[in-house]
Amino acid sequence: MIILTRRSGTALLLVLVAGILSSHAKAVRPLKNNQDVNNIFQFSQHKNMLPDEISFCIVDLKFDGSLIKICEFGEGIESTYKGYDALHGKGAMWSHVWRALRTFNQPLWCTSKHYWQKNLADIAGHEFTSHGGRFYTSQRGLEADHAFIKTQNPSNHGDLAVTPIVIMPSLGLAPDTIKKFKQHHPNTLVLGEVTTAFVKNKHATNALFNDSRFAPYKPKFKEYSTKYNATLAATIINDLQAPLMVIKPLYAALGQGVIIVAQKDLDTTLKLILASKKQLGRFGGDTSYSHWARNKDALFVVEEFVPSKTIYVHAKPYDGTMRVTFMLSNKAGRAGLAFLGAYWKLPAQPLDMEGSLNEKHKSNMKASRVSSAVVSDEDFVSVKKQLSVLLPELYHTMLVQSFATLQLATLLQGDRDN
Repeated sequence: MIILTRRSGTALLLVLVAGILSSHAKAVRPLKNNQDVNNIFQFSQHKNMLPDEISFCIVDLKFDGSLIKICEFGEGIESTYKGYDALHGKGAMWSHVWRALRTFNQPLWCTSKHYWQKNLADIAGHEFTSHGGRFYTSQRGLEADHAFIKTQNPSNHGDLAVTPIVIMPSLGLAPDTIKKFKQHHPNTLVLGEVTTAFVKNKHATNALFNDSRFAPYKPKFKEYSTKYNATLAATIINDLQAPLMVIKPLYAALGQGVIIVAQKDLDTTLKLILASKKQLGRFGGDTSYSHWARNKDALFVVEEFVPSKTIYVHAKPYDGTMRVTFMLSNKAGRAGLAFLGAYWKLPAQPLDMEGSLNEKHKSNMKASRVSSAVVSDEDFVSVKKQLSVLLPELYHTMLVQSFATLQLATLLQGDRDN
């Protein structure tokens, strides 16, 4: 048990976090690959002092046949996986998700999105409910259920057999919704409670990859002010030293605001999206550009463009982006990792056709054309091997930072109360 006194709390907390980090540095071991969806979690042999947690995440990455470079790190619960479904059948990825969650042998309850309510087949909803999972149309509906209320009885606290795993899609929710829910219902595990704060905006994600342990897994990047000036492009070119670059907003999804640009066009593009927003209307439904007309962030990101190895789909060459889905968990002090699946997301145009950089390199899912491809076993094994080194370390860092933030907030609240 860890006890922090109010008066000595801040200093003791820093010592505690440092101790956790130093002990973990010796404890981390690469996790083995495992393709059996029914028994996919591989747990560390070393225990930590961090709280129980479960997260479902995705990474979009470039893979050159040897090394990976992570472009995006996101919440798994907010995706629909139509590309994976096109290859493996409707609801295939969600079937893997529900099976993985069932291995924890805890109640599964979900406050579902409107999309889910109308398209249960797309998320293997029958499989979820047939094994005891419960859908609720709102958070209020869940909180009013007597079965849920019973799980929050103080006598049940700490009993994982009755501690529900609550799946609460966070897109569109107020930032502190999950935090408040946990304050009122402490005997719950909210899926993604720890990772959500890090993956919902690129600033927090980038802060993780500034760590020297993680930097090799991501393209070179830097954040810049959204106030345009005549030397901005030259500064970026000098910083990144890349022939092609990717412009990204901090808070966006579905590829909105993402523009791949060559050095020679960088200044013109920056002037357009940062200082000439009235002209963005001419791009119509192209959200790569139109997003910037409503962007209000003080900063944006530019990173070097890194291609994948060329893959062939129907004899056409593509620069694909690989999406990998996985679960992270910390249960009884043991960190776990489970890979659920992977697929290539394809851009609108193959490499041998005319098109813009976005059309030939930025993944673009459309039901009207082939938009995804199978990842070979050889490629998936190589990618999993690298992610099995990175993800446990990355997850531990997120757990420690979240734990420290929670404990510090508790201490400060105690000081205010006194």
